[in-house]
Amino acid sequence: MKYDNLWTIPPVEAPPQSTESAVEILNEQVKYLNDSMGGKVSASFHKLPPADDETNSDYEGELILDGKRRDNAEEFYNYQRYAFDIYNSAYLFRMFTVYLGSFYPVEINLDRDLLEAVRNKYGFNFEIQKRIIGEFQEEYTAYMENIVIKSDGQFITLLKDVFATRKVQFMLYKLRQLSEEAKKDA
Repeated sequence: MKYDNLWTIPPVEAPPQSTESAVEILNEQVKYLNDSMGGKVSASFHKLPPADDETNSDYEGELILDGKRRDNAEEFYNYQRYAFDIYNSAYLFRMFTVYLGSFYPVEINLDRDLLEAVRNKYGFNFEIQKRIIGEFQEEYTAYMENIVIKSDGQFITLLKDVFATRKVQFMLYKLRQLSEEAKKDA
């Protein structure tokens, strides 16, 4: 061959600053809660469909190569929206949505009360990203405030504190209580 190989082949391990461990962290937290609540309250971490203004790829047609349809690998790299919920058979509480790309930073949109609890604890040690979600009349603009997370360590610290907030603790208590009452009534 007359040209050098220009490929840089990555190692088998996840690259530095990859968010793959963030997904593992959240999936493990789901399992921990589900195991500890005895089926009365569950958690779910799941992908959300793209919002109307979000596009996942520049190419939206069918991907066919050698006569075989293939899924678009672009989804591995683009930001995806996920939700983290706790629920019982009748009620659901969405704790947060997270915008996960392949690498940190990621953005977390906490429930408003959870965001205030985190703010009260940390002040502004976490970066806040304001995004416009709607403009209502000329004088009012609605914002969505996302916490920007830059590492697994920050992510774990935030989750630990969010899970320990009064609101989350109350929601777990109330969801469990309602599940137990429903079981007695059945």
